[in-house]
Amino acid sequence: MLPDTDVATAENITRKISATLDKVFAIDELKLFIKASIGMAEYPTHGKDAATLIQHADVAMYVAKRGQMGYAIYNPQDDDHSIGRLALISELREALRQNRLKLHYQPKLDLVSENIIGAEALLRWDHPKYGAIPPDQVVNLAEQTGLIDDLTYWVIKEAVQQIDRWQQQKGLVNVSINLSMYNLKNTDLLPFIRSLLNEYHIDPECITLEITESAMMANPKRSLRTLLDISEMGIRLSIDDFGTGFSSLAYLKKLPVDELKIDKSFVMDIVHDENDFTIVKSTIDLAHNLGIKVIAEGVESQQIYDTLKSMNCDEAQGFFISHPLGPQELEYFINSNKTMGLQKTV
Repeated sequence: MLPDTDVATAENITRKISATLDKVFAIDELKLFIKASIGMAEYPTHGKDAATLIQHADVAMYVAKRGQMGYAIYNPQDDDHSIGRLALISELREALRQNRLKLHYQPKLDLVSENIIGAEALLRWDHPKYGAIPPDQVVNLAEQTGLIDDLTYWVIKEAVQQIDRWQQQKGLVNVSINLSMYNLKNTDLLPFIRSLLNEYHIDPECITLEITESAMMANPKRSLRTLLDISEMGIRLSIDDFGTGFSSLAYLKKLPVDELKIDKSFVMDIVHDENDFTIVKSTIDLAHNLGIKVIAEGVESQQIYDTLKSMNCDEAQGFFISHPLGPQELEYFINSNKTMGLQKTV
């Protein structure tokens, strides 16, 4: 791009490019504010062929973008993470295409009856080289590379097929599925879900869609419209990670929400932290006054479990009840729980 140029001169030119893009661009009456993330690689220091130089400049660009620095020069120390990340993106596409992903299911317990009344579908990717890739990392990769809709479609279809199998066995049928904020922008999402419900003859109430508080508030008006459409289909709605964002109570009362899921960061210390205790208790009371059920995640001890029961929390989820399980393991867990009682199975 810049022959016969040293790094210092390239940096100076890069700053000029960034400054040019910092200006306001007016299109009709619309004003656009644009920022650039620029990555640089120097020949021959950072590579002796075009493919290597472009790859290393790409690594530097991601470093600049991640650090919001405007530009960055390639540094081999950034390579392992960034090159590995680029490889993972390609491998995720392949894993999705070849159906090598799995769903596990974490049981949700009714705190009054102590019966398992549903489960949350959780993504699992067992990578042949790196082992289990954390679900958050998989979702993050998918969101940043435009794979999130394809990934969500796969999860929903896999969950619906499992619900159908359980329905035929007269077993567990309600499954919670997480949505990304990017999914709320996808106009094809609802027709896709509707077609699956028709294909497998699934009752819409067998599905609960979980939307994080921050995703909902990223565009409240659009989210409200989408969630209303989902609710009209008969699908249950849950606000996930409640308490970690800045949701408006004005929107909360308008949303067709069936449950709030209190984030585990508040639940895990309710026995010892008075502030967390107050936050959880107040959230439960508020939700109940609005006719909304409350589920607490991160239940990892008998004390937390008992405290939530005393607060009249509706449902609980966490390692104290069960880790996420494969479909057959979950069936065994539920059948054992019916005959042995919860406290003997955890």
